[in-house]
Amino acid sequence: MGKTLSVVIFLSLLASPLFSQEKMRLAVLDLESKGVSKVIASSVSDLLRTEMVDTGQFTVVERSQMNTILREHELQQTGCTDNACAVQVGKLLSAKKILIGEVNQMGAGVIITARVVDVEKGTADFASSERAGNLNDIDRATKMLA
Repeated sequence: MGKTLSVVIFLSLLASPLFSQEKMRLAVLDLESKGVSKVIASSVSDLLRTEMVDTGQFTVVERSQMNTILREHELQQTGCTDNACAVQVGKLLSAKKILIGEVNQMGAGVIITARVVDVEKGTADFASSERAGNLNDIDRATKMLA
């Protein structure tokens, strides 16, 4: 019985990497600010990065790593809101997917829009938006969007 148990444990340890799925590498660019301060847009971007990590589905490229790579190629991550730019930046960052979007002031509220672009295909795989009734509600809206 002990030998059988040892064999089962050994085989399960060997097989576990076969069943574990590698997390997708995702870059979250700074969201463009439209009618809100760059500080708010940057904060929303950071919240989105954190929320995407917390899903457990992605390996998220760190902001400092993105900044270093983009600086080397004389690019900025802000203002990159179209698919062509996202693909170019995503390839430099070795990301499979890249999240781009905007933070828009709408009356007293804020609307956060985001698109996930497939770096290889150049197509948007996902697009969504979430409304925050006011600045105090941005954290909730960001969590819902992620």
